[in-house]
Parts: sequence; C-alpha cells; structure tokens
Amino acid sequence: MATAWQIIFREVAKHANAFASGNASAVATDYGTSPLTAAQVVDPYFNFGFIQDKCIDAHGRLALEIANVREHPWRAYVGATGTLSLVTGANLPTTASNGKTIVGAWGEVRASSQLMTEAAPERVQAYISEPTLYETPRLYYIDGTNIYHTGALSAVINCCTYERADVVAAVAANGNISLPDVLVDAIVAGAVAELVVEAKGVEQAGYFLGIFNAAIDSIRKGLTTMPMMTLKATA
Repeated sequence: MATAWQIIFREVAKHANAFASGNASAVATDYGTSPLTAAQVVDPYFNFGFIQDKCIDAHGRLALEIANVREHPWRAYVGATGTLSLVTGANLPTTASNGKTIVGAWGEVRASSQLMTEAAPERVQAYISEPTLYETPRLYYIDGTNIYHTGALSAVINCCTYERADVVAAVAANGNISLPDVLVDAIVAGAVAELVVEAKGVEQAGYFLGIFNAAIDSIRKGLTTMPMMTLKATA
C-alpha cells in the first residue's frame, strides 16, 4: 500500500521541529492532522511550502536514480512506458508515448513485440545495407541521439518518465507517493538534509544526508534493501 504524502510531510516537519509550539497534546493533534497546512507547520525558517518542495525534490531525485539503473525492478514505479514507433535512423525522442518526459536509461527495444538484441554498429549496418542477403536477426544499436535497427518497420524502446507537475498534483489531491514504501525513510532523510537555512540545522542535515546518499548508493547497485533511520541517532 502506497504511503500518503501527508506522512512524509509530518515526519519531516517533526524532525525540523516545525510544528506550532505548545503542550504535547497540541503537538500530537497537529501531527495527526491530515492534510497538514500552514496552520500546523509554523516555523519561520521551515515553512510548510518549503518543506513540501524539499520532499518533492527528494522524491524526484530517487525516482531519477532508479530510472538510471536499467535493470532495477523499481523502474516500474517511475512512469514505465514506451516510445512511439521509431524507424531505423530515427532521433531518440524526449517524450514517451504517454506525452511525459523521458528520464533515465533506455530499456528493452522491441520490434513487432519481439525483443531486439543490442549489437555492434558494423553488424547492424551490414544487415540494414543488404537485407536480402541474410536472414536478418533483430538487432539494434544506439549512436548518440539516434537508434538504428533491423526491424522491418519500426521499433519501440521501453523507458521511464517523470514530471514534477504530476507529483505536485498528487500532493494537492492529498495523494500518495509513487515510489515503493521502503523508500519513505530515504525521502524523509533527503528532505530534512536540504532543510538548511542560514546554517540552521547543519549538524542534523549531515546525518540525514548520509542516509539519503546510502539509499542512492544502494539503488545504483540495483538493490532494493534501503538504509533505515534509528531512533537513537535522531533523538
């Protein structure tokens, strides 16, 4: 079950001590308010809009890191889709078939729904140049901003997409994060690490930045086990 953005916001606000001052009961009431507003988060340094922006920034950074790892299983959470059909020699698109911005590494290439194999340019070009001399295998290569392939008609490339505006809309609708729940601590840590205004909270930010960077390192290795925050270290 996806985690609500409001849980992310309230955890970050609590770490930043940004809730309205008062007795424990009042703070607990504010913490449980959903959706949170500027009426509950009143810190002049860490105002609620700033906290929201930093949470969205951390979420986006993790999404892009996932998209950059071609074999990562969490790419399915980052707007997974495909390009429109591409003839050989076509420019690689910047938007996918869903109209969203393409991010990260290119995924599998298919022609007529059949998987194509990446090959050396010389081999691919040989089949393209003399299609009647060989039983043409399904091969492709990418050269800069163009794709070349032996598909009879066209090819489609699997890809990830991401639009910050979509996340902002989910937040406005009191919706959920689009990434796996196991990344909640990393999103919170990444947001808190960025909540530094005029050197306020620098020491705390360093601790949370370590957690965030460790999560990024795990993602880059293709892992799905993420570092967790400890109460002792954050108390």
